[in-house]
Amino acid sequence: MKMEINYIRLYEKIAKYYPIGFKESDPRYSHFCGIRLLDELNSDKLSPKKYKVWKQVIRDIKNSKKGIIKGDAESPIFQPSYSGSLLLFKKKKDMFLFTREIRVYVSVLAPVYTILGYDNIIIETNLTKPVKFGPVIYISPLDIYEPWFSIIRKNIEACYQDYSFISYSLLSKRIPYLSVPGSHNPDSDSSIFQALFSNEDISSYNFVGDILYE
Repeated sequence: MKMEINYIRLYEKIAKYYPIGFKESDPRYSHFCGIRLLDELNSDKLSPKKYKVWKQVIRDIKNSKKGIIKGDAESPIFQPSYSGSLLLFKKKKDMFLFTREIRVYVSVLAPVYTILGYDNIIIETNLTKPVKFGPVIYISPLDIYEPWFSIIRKNIEACYQDYSFISYSLLSKRIPYLSVPGSHNPDSDSSIFQALFSNEDISSYNFVGDILYE
């Protein structure tokens, strides 16, 4: 049976693993019992058997329809989710590189997942490191990303039964006094997305789509 997805239920899940009210720099943070549980889950997700399942999910998505240039199932140990990226478009003109990719996240802390499209522009020069502009993210089925939302949802829910899609309206909410390790915005309260999926601060990006899509 799928868990009812609402702010209170997600808050309860998050409070189990993060010491809400303490910054990561506070010595008490690392002594919170939930942090140890979080570390164990992050490590366990990469066990050969479980990680093999995730890699197969990304492989199946990639093979389900033409149009994916590259698929990646890399899921860093420091983030509380399985993650994957699917490159749909890549074009370079002079020093500008434009890419369009769809990213998938399946949390190991709660039975939820999400899908986001990313439009990125990178300036490549010989003088400095590449300059990457903040992406525009697509939070519901639109444009090049439209057919992939339904394909990805079908594949994920076939493998991770009882998991539910979480809307942008929920995952972008910041939880008062929540501090996620390695957060890209250490001076702000962390978001539900950062607690359940990745420390990336997607709440600060420009977005396109229906925030209530679920």
